[in-house]
Amino acid sequence: MKSLFFGSNKTAPSTSVTNYMYLSNSNLSTPSSTEAIRQLQMPTSGTIRNLYFSVDTAPGVGKSWTVVLRKNGANTGLTVTISDANTNATDSTHSMSFVAGDLLSLAITPSGTPTAFASHHWDMECNASGQPIIGGNGNTPSTSSANFSVLQGGNPVTWTVTENKMKIICPTAGTLSNLYARLSGSPNTGTSYTLTVRVNGDTVLATTISDTNTTNSNTTDTVSVAAGDALSMKVTPTSTPTARSVWWGLLFTPTNDGESIIGFGNPSLPSTSATNYEQGFFAGVNGANWDATEANVLGYIGPQTLKKAYFLLNTAPGGATSRAFTIRKNTSDTLLTATISGVSTTGNSTNDVTFARDDSFAIKSVPTSTPAAATDGLHGGFLVYNAPSTTHRVFIT
Repeated sequence: MKSLFFGSNKTAPSTSVTNYMYLSNSNLSTPSSTEAIRQLQMPTSGTIRNLYFSVDTAPGVGKSWTVVLRKNGANTGLTVTISDANTNATDSTHSMSFVAGDLLSLAITPSGTPTAFASHHWDMECNASGQPIIGGNGNTPSTSSANFSVLQGGNPVTWTVTENKMKIICPTAGTLSNLYARLSGSPNTGTSYTLTVRVNGDTVLATTISDTNTTNSNTTDTVSVAAGDALSMKVTPTSTPTARSVWWGLLFTPTNDGESIIGFGNPSLPSTSATNYEQGFFAGVNGANWDATEANVLGYIGPQTLKKAYFLLNTAPGGATSRAFTIRKNTSDTLLTATISGVSTTGNSTNDVTFARDDSFAIKSVPTSTPAAATDGLHGGFLVYNAPSTTHRVFIT
């Protein structure tokens, strides 16, 4: 099936040396000169094609940015170059194949000291047996107690013992499988980290990395999910392991071919009295805060169709008050909107909204009659549809 990797970032990379970025990203995760902390692990085999990259400021005459998809620390032929007065580029010719366990990243290399840009975004098409769900971050969980992170994306400021802060909501039915896990170093002899996928509680989809190992996987167990389920990742240390960063990949196989998911969550509080905006996709957890200025939090999700939106508040608005949440496209309201009122904590919406490349994406929050402060924030999930691909072209590996 076809799904998209996509990202947005408001932090510019170096204009003199190569920087690396996650395959999927948010405004929080900055480009890094260390590739190992920006690699994400694939949970299945497949191909990636149609790499697109856009910047808001041209490099300048005789200058350029080259963006390359990397596999296991080596360049592939899937690459684009933005030069001179141009602000975007696409490689629609080449494809790159990957297998389960491969580590992928994006490298961006400057030439001629190009003009620094303020923001950039990208997308690429993935064809696999399902949707790769990739997560994790460069921060370290506790070495003494269970911690939680968002299942999809990542980059929380800190791991947390409060799962409610890290939930995303599954917007459709399917299964989760093929859990691959990686640490930034070994836990140490006699110690371990256990990663457990949570679906309204612990599941059998778990794997333990112990002693001198840095990776492990569970390709045996599967877990069913339904629309409205709360998803997160739990990491549990045993015997005080060495502090390590954690990354993972797992596979979502939808009941209906072509469906994929974008999880959302933010434990910060939208205003109880004024309209606020948020970036609105998975890496928003503990990432961009709600903002009165939409331009500060705009994201981009690439060319795909949103069909459903699920929203969950951990605190009901109360009484005769309410909160309305609306998906925005190019700073305008769409028909994907839901109002949560009184003692209710959930709201869903069904409507087709098709996004093209360079269409911006955000969530708008509008309170009515001063609702209760939303303890642990807003969490959600969006159902995406990409028509299954009819052809697959693979020219390079």
